[in-house]
Amino acid sequence: MHEWLEALRKSAKATSEGVQAEEVRRAETECGVPFPEDLADLYQALNGGEFQGEVRLFPLRGEDGEPSVLEKSRLMVVGLPAAGVWRFGLKGAHRHLFVARKSAMEEQGDGGGPLPGWVDALDGDTWVFGTWDGEKKEMRLYRALKDMLEVL
Repeated sequence: MHEWLEALRKSAKATSEGVQAEEVRRAETECGVPFPEDLADLYQALNGGEFQGEVRLFPLRGEDGEPSVLEKSRLMVVGLPAAGVWRFGLKGAHRHLFVARKSAMEEQGDGGGPLPGWVDALDGDTWVFGTWDGEKKEMRLYRALKDMLEVL
């Protein structure tokens, strides 16, 4: 397990046991979107949880009526790409945690203004992690999931 995942697990207020790799593959098939490697590693280590700073990671699949990655990723959020995005949690009540390919952000993203300059150097297939606050229309992007979670 990656060191950053172990540190995340230790900092959790509450977590659930991770899912099997085949469960991640089943989610990819259902949504038609691959999981970035870091996100797959996260869900194989822990299936959602609550953390310091009002950070909540959704479980891959939720119980009755409970929010989940699969449910939230299927729902469009103004400001985020309509397709090819995984929404996997919240910080506070309104800041969505997501990951999308650079190409989807360029083609479909309509919030937060222009992408930061460091994104220009990335290939279109590269995953970009971020947070989106729909109320404030504020987006923050990160190159890696580890970087984003450290800030949150």
